Amino acid sequence: MEVIFENSWLELLKRDGKYFLRFDAGELAVQMQELEITPEEAAKVRKNPDDAYPIILKYQNKALFGQVDSV
Repeated sequence: MEVIFENSWLELLKRDGKYFLRFDAGELAVQMQELEITPEEAAKVRKNPDDAYPIILKYQNKALFGQVDSV
């Protein structure tokens, strides 16, 4: 596993040729979650870590509602 980017709430990881975001999803306590993202999304996060938030929301919406809006 390679850590590409890391800050207080977010890590961009590369593992077995795939990219992952690991982020703090907790409200009152730290609760780390991880999701797989595309190489294009990883490039966006690498360029600007603030782009991670809409990507996370996209995947959460897909999980909850079965739909994905483009980011």
